[in-house]
Amino acid sequence: MAEAYRVTIGGGDHTVFEDLVGQAVILNTDGTNTVYVGPDGVTTATGFPLAAGDSLSLEAVSSETLKGITAGANVQLAVLLLAGG
Repeated sequence: MAEAYRVTIGGGDHTVFEDLVGQAVILNTDGTNTVYVGPDGVTTATGFPLAAGDSLSLEAVSSETLKGITAGANVQLAVLLLAGG
């Protein structure tokens, strides 16, 4: 089952997806700002940087949650989830 949505990430710790087992594609649709993604409690210092226009593809083999944060500006991510079987 596939699910597509957009999520706005700002200066606080925001959920990109929760309890995923399967594949995810995440696209930073912003023109200039970076989003940092990682586990709960992610910061701009500890997160994986997803620069403006970049995408990230990953596969979760156990139930995973991904959070995101920015340096301040709101950034919209496009998210595509493909649940595993």
